[in-house]
Amino acid sequence: MPPKLGWKELKRIYDERAEEVASRPRIKGWGIPRKYGFMIGQINLNLNNCKALLDVGCGSGPYTAYLSHRPDSLIVACDISLQMVKEAKRHIELSGNSTATKFSASNLECLPFKDKTFDGIICAQVIEHLLDDCKGLRELYRVLKPAGRLIIATDNKNNYASRLLSFPVEVLKKAFRLKRTAWEYPHKDYEPKEFCAMLSETGFNILNTTTFRFTLPSPLWQIGFLTALVDMIEKFAISLPLVRNWGDIILAVCQKSERE
Repeated sequence: MPPKLGWKELKRIYDERAEEVASRPRIKGWGIPRKYGFMIGQINLNLNNCKALLDVGCGSGPYTAYLSHRPDSLIVACDISLQMVKEAKRHIELSGNSTATKFSASNLECLPFKDKTFDGIICAQVIEHLLDDCKGLRELYRVLKPAGRLIIATDNKNNYASRLLSFPVEVLKKAFRLKRTAWEYPHKDYEPKEFCAMLSETGFNILNTTTFRFTLPSPLWQIGFLTALVDMIEKFAISLPLVRNWGDIILAVCQKSERE
């Protein structure tokens, strides 16, 4: 990663990646992916009464599409990539209800919204890709209303379950000197305690945290029944004391102080 990479260059990289992702053939899996289903469950549990919602770093818009069917709610989807915003818009239009959805090609480190605009925010695996993650957290805090809630998910440094699943494939890749194509953009992962400390230092009250999702290595994750099997194993194993912090993704539910 170039040491002086700025947002202008990074935006170009994300736009190129969005075009490449959009051109891939859709892979039909078995049922709802565990990651998506788990996040939807958290949205229903924690953001059910929110009327102004922000899906920041929306990507292709799976969560925006789900939220767009809520009656009498304003849903705003934003992503730094204009190409990805266009993909999200197409996704929402196909879902059948885009009348209450707004779109913005914008940077999480400098959101174009007024203070205290939203009473609910979803930030799913975005913060780890920022040039300044603390600045991004401060922006989320700024645009959230007092007593508003944030659901934020990021990558877990202690994802031991997926490491174990990937170990045989990684050994083969090294043996045959195989390399995968990687997009060069910022990426961090966090230990759960470290990430919670960052949220608290920003001013958020943490209501609960968890980890989830075990992942098969490429190309095995493209085989539907194998992914479904791993999802079933993870659903039950993640509740075990030894394994509960081994998921790929850290999820935290936070609230802004009512006195802000």
